[in-house]
Amino acid sequence: MLIKGTIKCNMLVKGKPVAFLVDSGASVNLLPVKYATHLVASSTKPLRSYCDTIVDTKGISRQIITNPKTSKNYSVEFVVVDNECQPVIGLKQARQMKLLVIKENNFEQVASLSHSAIFNGELGSLPGKQHLTVDSSVAPVIMPDRRVPIAMRAKLKTELGDMVK
Repeated sequence: MLIKGTIKCNMLVKGKPVAFLVDSGASVNLLPVKYATHLVASSTKPLRSYCDTIVDTKGISRQIITNPKTSKNYSVEFVVVDNECQPVIGLKQARQMKLLVIKENNFEQVASLSHSAIFNGELGSLPGKQHLTVDSSVAPVIMPDRRVPIAMRAKLKTELGDMVK
């Protein structure tokens, strides 16, 4: 089943097709132990996902994976996990394999060309020097997006339309 908004690619691991999730938010590549041929280094350091789930790791494994469309081989370092999870290719590797192409110039062009009256450098600027005090004992938390209740959707749509006008 393909979840809306996900990008998946099929790669060959040990000659067998494996569906990888291409995750632009992942800082590591993830591989279930059943696909790993050998561990380069063992590890008991757990991974923490964006939703604060702890994933126990078995170690690090370097695997040769093949893109079946281009027949290119890639030597990829994976964090190996013991549970049955979705194999993941992180941002760095996805860019190296050209599965994701991020065109940084586009962001600048959108701001400068089509909305030049809005993005004039003043938005978000506060006068003088600013200082934020952060409590280092408090761990940062990433919360998932919250859905708008069905009963409030029509009212929200109307309000957003008014704000856009």
